[in-house]
Amino acid sequence: MENITFMDSFIPNSIKRDAVQTIRTRQLLLFSLISPLIFGPFILRWYMLGSTELSIITFITMVAVLSLAITLRFLNSLDIFANLVLLVLSIQYFFYAYYTGGIKSGALPWLLFIPAFAAAFTDIKTTFGWTLGMIFYLGILAYFAIANVAIPAMGFSEAQLIEINIGGICGPVASIFIAMFFAESTRTYAYNAQSNAQKHALSLEEKAKSEAYENARGLEAIFDQIKNSSDDLNIELQTVSKRIKNNVDHSIQADKFMQESGKIMFEAQEAMNMLTSSMEKIYSASENTSK
Repeated sequence: MENITFMDSFIPNSIKRDAVQTIRTRQLLLFSLISPLIFGPFILRWYMLGSTELSIITFITMVAVLSLAITLRFLNSLDIFANLVLLVLSIQYFFYAYYTGGIKSGALPWLLFIPAFAAAFTDIKTTFGWTLGMIFYLGILAYFAIANVAIPAMGFSEAQLIEINIGGICGPVASIFIAMFFAESTRTYAYNAQSNAQKHALSLEEKAKSEAYENARGLEAIFDQIKNSSDDLNIELQTVSKRIKNNVDHSIQADKFMQESGKIMFEAQEAMNMLTSSMEKIYSASENTSK
């Protein structure tokens, strides 16, 4: 984790927004930062073989690759970073082949490493472009051979040439394997990230469906409760309505009773008045008779 954090300090934020770009940048940064360990033995080897030119070229390549890693934050692009590293390496491998026999050099397989390296860190169009570039390099070396252009004679012995040729085969094969490992690890990471994202999306979808189903069940229960409450309320309203109707009927009957009572009282009053009048007439007649 500390190593990743250290490498992330070289990566600009514009690259960190893309997970796949970040993985590729870390891998290329790792290659660049450990370039002294990769190129150091070659520098010493060429020096001991008496090839000062190749030793200097390898040293310049190491410094250039390491400098590109340090300046990545200013380059602000994985594509620019990768293509500059590829340019430096391709120039080194061209001179490697040029100084060790030209078109007959055992270092030619190193030129095959460049397209493989490009495939690991760039897109298909860039990889195709670097493939054409390596074909162009081979064309130059072939032209030198056909035109009898003098190739620097390094004076290697037969044993040294065998060693160079073996290194020219084993080195590119190992490097291509490493490049393909980087490419495959990036592809695997991208696939796993996409797969995890799909699983997460499906999980969220299932969770949403479950929550929607539970919400629907809850709403259904609420509607049932409302319906039951409405039925109960309707029954209560009907009961209250009956009671009100009965009260109205009772009020009407009471009113009729009061009217009948009033009529009877009125008739009783009339009868009393008539009785009183008759009594007065009888009393008056009695007084007249006694006189």
